[in-house]
Amino acid sequence: MSSRLAPLPVQDWEPGLLDRTRAILGADYNAAANVYCTLANEPDLFVAWLHWGGHGLRQSTLEPRERELVILRATAISHGEYPFTQHTRIGAAIGLTGEELIAVRAGSTSELWDVSDSALIAAVEDLLMTGTISDPVWEALTVAFSTVQIMDVIATTAFYRLASWMLNVCGTPLDSGQESQLKSVTLGAFEPRMERCRLRIRPIDLQYWPDDLVATTATWPRFCTREELRRANVYGTLANHPALFEAIGPFMAYLLVDNSLSDIGREAVIIRSCVRDRGRYPYRQHVRIGAQAGLSDGDLNELVAPKPVFDDPTLAILVEITDELHDTNVLSDHTWERATGRLTRRQVLDTVATVGFYGFISFVLNGSGTELEPGDVHLPDDVPLKRGDRWMS
Repeated sequence: MSSRLAPLPVQDWEPGLLDRTRAILGADYNAAANVYCTLANEPDLFVAWLHWGGHGLRQSTLEPRERELVILRATAISHGEYPFTQHTRIGAAIGLTGEELIAVRAGSTSELWDVSDSALIAAVEDLLMTGTISDPVWEALTVAFSTVQIMDVIATTAFYRLASWMLNVCGTPLDSGQESQLKSVTLGAFEPRMERCRLRIRPIDLQYWPDDLVATTATWPRFCTREELRRANVYGTLANHPALFEAIGPFMAYLLVDNSLSDIGREAVIIRSCVRDRGRYPYRQHVRIGAQAGLSDGDLNELVAPKPVFDDPTLAILVEITDELHDTNVLSDHTWERATGRLTRRQVLDTVATVGFYGFISFVLNGSGTELEPGDVHLPDDVPLKRGDRWMS
């Protein structure tokens, strides 16, 4: 695939953008890398992205070896050629052996892994293929990792799936002198699940949040006029890991305030994303929000259909993007051309960002067993679960 969004040379970045990125990541990063230069085409999205991604790469509670195993397995499953190749180099630099770098493409069942390594890699597989973490894998994780570390496993998995999708969609080329390290990838047998996990991570009531988290979140667009919204179980769950919660705040704000999609389009994308990742909790919440935004009963019914049909061609292409990402981890040239014929480039990228972020929300609430808020809306059990296999061996 040729580059659809050419990396923007650092000297052509928006004034002040380089300083903003250094303030988030520090000076020890390669601004000229194609991942950064691609995202620099959309500065506000780029800055929001860096807060979340910077946490996973630089503030994660996982040890570097553990972090890299998660990233490599997530990008392998998501066919992220650029991030997998980058993190093959990073993984080798922090001590992963050549055998381990090959074995991570084969997955959690490799005899090379010890019990904790296998649990980490199996958690990534569970999340990306079933939308949750099975009881046996969760139990194995809790032997070796704390609640906060498990939340970092989930967040890192979701972020690097998004990174793979975004760079695949943009056609971002490898950096100069690099050769793709993403060869054949093996997946085990995964049964689609709609199981409801027991409560694994108990939400923390607002009165017990750390003072810094209370003060920081009070300024966010989501809460600045309705601070009581923080009592929802989703935010109480995230409060178990304050550093992660604060890191995703700018991304949440971007999707709420700066998202170039219309309110109806944004909510359609969120709902379909929750359907595809089996996010019972955010599905219930956003069906209500989507109806308030103007989605009709017919639209809401189509959003849970195996093959949705919409009268509105914009809704149709937004849902097609969402489904194609889940099924193939990229957009075909045909879909890209149709999408950019109806949407702006930024709207396409914001769609990818929205799908990826609400995958994280679904993953963390599914894995945590977070109880639903009161309501009568239920995610149907017969949701579309297909995953594409055109690239798997």
